[in-house]
Amino acid sequence: MEVDNSHKITTTISRLLGIFWIIDGILQLQPRMFSADFVNNVLTPASLNQPDPLTHLLQFGAHFFQYNIVVTNLCAALIQLIIGILLFFPLSSIWNKLGCNISIVWGVIIWVFGEGLGGILTGNASFYSGAPGSVLVYILITLFILFKNRFSIYKLPFLLGLLFILDAGLQLQNVFWTSDGLQSLFTGAASGQADWLTAPVIGVANTVALNPKIANMVLILLLLGLGTLIIYKPNYISASIIVGFLLIVWWLGQGFGGIFTFLMGTSTDPNTAPVMILLLFPLLMQKVLLSRPQVANTPENL
Repeated sequence: MEVDNSHKITTTISRLLGIFWIIDGILQLQPRMFSADFVNNVLTPASLNQPDPLTHLLQFGAHFFQYNIVVTNLCAALIQLIIGILLFFPLSSIWNKLGCNISIVWGVIIWVFGEGLGGILTGNASFYSGAPGSVLVYILITLFILFKNRFSIYKLPFLLGLLFILDAGLQLQNVFWTSDGLQSLFTGAASGQADWLTAPVIGVANTVALNPKIANMVLILLLLGLGTLIIYKPNYISASIIVGFLLIVWWLGQGFGGIFTFLMGTSTDPNTAPVMILLLFPLLMQKVLLSRPQVANTPENL
């Protein structure tokens, strides 16, 4: 008889999501986050190349945040730490639900004002640099946790497949068929990073610039192929292949989210690739849990 491990899987994903929020909160406490550097390096760039109404909204958000940046930044960090703690240490289902609800509301605020909707309306957003935004993935996962009776946790890999296919559509944008556009997509991951990290990234950037049309077609086909694979063949092997792909993208395209600039940078989160791995946990954990001997519900074990 097949064992339903959905509760264990949901609990594990919830706690791991809590860790991501805690990391985000710690990153928000970096010294430069309490200065104009955070506004200039994170909030202002999010408003560039956006539709006019969204640009005005994001500029308003940046001005509001900068009005008393020490207080607003400290509040932002504390909110993220509280969400993380509530998700990682669910003392009861009520506290877990509270953490999920705050996560969704705060996540929407960050996705709009901090990530500019993941840049999907700018004409140069790419999965390989982090689109559609890590916080959007946080929100989607949280919805599955909060409404677990309505949304099966086992559908998360299917969701990842859809995201990959949508991301392939973003990669069709005109900018990625040019040498400069495709090269800058990868060189952005090297900004402010250590030499050991930047050398391979620069190498990839220079390589794709040699023939951007072929290189971009490969990037599109990778997303379409892996998205289709996880939708139609959702198993441990498919999940493992995609984990490897996401880790490579996290390095070469997303620069580990800039976390290695900790204390000296303005990185706000580890970026999108690592949190997408959580979408594969129903397959990865089910394989591990089913390989363990099941304990019978005898009176001695109750």
